[in-house]
Amino acid sequence: DTVLLEWNSVNESFDNNDGELYWENKTSLADGAYTFKAYANDSAGNSVSSSTFVVVVGDSIAPSINLTAPVDGYNQSSRNVTFTFIATDAGGGTLTCNLSINGTRNKTFSAVSGSSTTVYYGANFTEGTFYWNVSCNDSSGNGNVSLTRKFTVDLTPPVTAPNVTEVNDSDSDGNVYVMWTTDANAARYRLYRSTVPLTNNLTVATLVANVTGTSYNDVGTDNGSTYYYAVTSIDYAGNEEAHHTQAHFVDNTPP
Repeated sequence: DTVLLEWNSVNESFDNNDGELYWENKTSLADGAYTFKAYANDSAGNSVSSSTFVVVVGDSIAPSINLTAPVDGYNQSSRNVTFTFIATDAGGGTLTCNLSINGTRNKTFSAVSGSSTTVYYGANFTEGTFYWNVSCNDSSGNGNVSLTRKFTVDLTPPVTAPNVTEVNDSDSDGNVYVMWTTDANAARYRLYRSTVPLTNNLTVATLVANVTGTSYNDVGTDNGSTYYYAVTSIDYAGNEEAHHTQAHFVDNTPP
């Protein structure tokens, strides 16, 4: 039978054994984390291995912290914010972490090294820009602070709206081409269609498109029908303006 040591992902033979007992001394190790496990192989080719163990020598290594959400500069139209990060420590285990917002510690919680941790804030934020970071300490007292990121809570819909400038079926294919003006406050636009006048009531309309451009070819129309279209602006936080202009089109193209 053969017994091997895997030390930091490299296989090697044990220096010492006494019957079924195998051991090896590792000396002059630099500070850091080391992994090891043992393999045993018999003459028939059967193999078995132990669990993987981690040993930390002179743990003076601070955990690393990677913020994953919200991304830096994120805009949102909700008071609820979910923070996600990954803290990794050389010795593994559980870390004690703090979430700070605008320089004030808000929550203290445990995080498993190397795993994604999520912290949820429900309806706590007013409108404005906020700065956040995470600090963590390992069991040896080593601490670190992440980079600081910002996010903006924007609850105010745009007050401007695009104007529908063209509605036609110039090629007589039964599809309706709609064009509208650019709105400087819009990140994208929603195009609505209805068979009744829309005024300011979009609940009777069908959402046809959610686009960044200023035109759309509506293929969901029928010849001989009258349609009403409205376009709204969506800002970078996802707020939709409440006012819009509409235009209508009578499709008299014979089938």
